[in-house]
Amino acid sequence: MDCQTAATQFFSHDDETTEPGRGDEIPVEIGYALLSAGSLGAVVFATIAGSAAVWHLPPMFERFLLVTGAWAAGALAVGHATAGETEKPQINWGF
Repeated sequence: MDCQTAATQFFSHDDETTEPGRGDEIPVEIGYALLSAGSLGAVVFATIAGSAAVWHLPPMFERFLLVTGAWAAGALAVGHATAGETEKPQINWGF
């Protein structure tokens, strides 16, 4: 075996992470997870605490809606961002 063949075998990887562009997918997936989690949190907060801004409610009830909306939005956003990706089903087309 010559030096060039040995070097080629040493430095070649059959790993999935060495595919071109794979390194760019991970930051995009993280960004998408954070953006979708933030959007989910904003919608949940607006849904629960929005009534406090629309109607004139007693101060104690307004505070309850704001705290409940913030807690629910935060819990759902964190749960959504950290849920991770599940295994995608493989389809056998029979070809």
